Formats: sequence, C-alpha cells, structure tokens
Amino acid sequence: MTENKHDVIDLTAEDIVAWYVADREHVQDMAEANFGRRLSDQEIKRILCAFLEEAKPRGLLIEALLAAIEDAMENSDGQWNCYDAHQEGKPCPTCDRK
Repeated sequence: MTENKHDVIDLTAEDIVAWYVADREHVQDMAEANFGRRLSDQEIKRILCAFLEEAKPRGLLIEALLAAIEDAMENSDGQWNCYDAHQEGKPCPTCDRK
C-alpha cells in the first residue's frame, strides 16, 4: 500500500460505484467517542488492513454494499425519481433544483 497523498481515485470513473473515505481526524473522533481514546499511528495504519482482511469489518462492508444495492433497486414509491432526473440533466418535477 502506498502512502502517497497525491494518489487519487477518480470517483467519476464508471467502474467506481461506491466508496467510503474517512480522514484521520474523523477516525480519531470516532475512536475517542466510542472507545474512550484516540488511536496510535500504528493502529491507524492497521485500519485499512482490517477492512480488507478481517472477517467482521469486511463482512460489514459487504453488508452495507448489499443494503445499498437493495435500496437502489427499490423505486416503487418513486424515491429515486428526482435523483434520476438530475443525473440525466433533466429538471425534477418534485423539487426546485434544476
């Protein structure tokens, strides 16, 4: 893994569908609020590995992705109509945004 701060993920690339980015301060705030202390530098470095290799975090990522897929597939009450219109560059019939 590279630690080059100039590495960029093109979030507009068609093959990038979902992502979650948590900066160091956000992670530290979450650690302190939920576990009573901030993380060491070594613990911070372990987080990416834990997401990729440990069963519980990886499973939760998969569960979150599956929940998002299910939500994206469900549009029976039209909750995605406004989003879809904006993605297509069309005005939404239910909001003031153009």
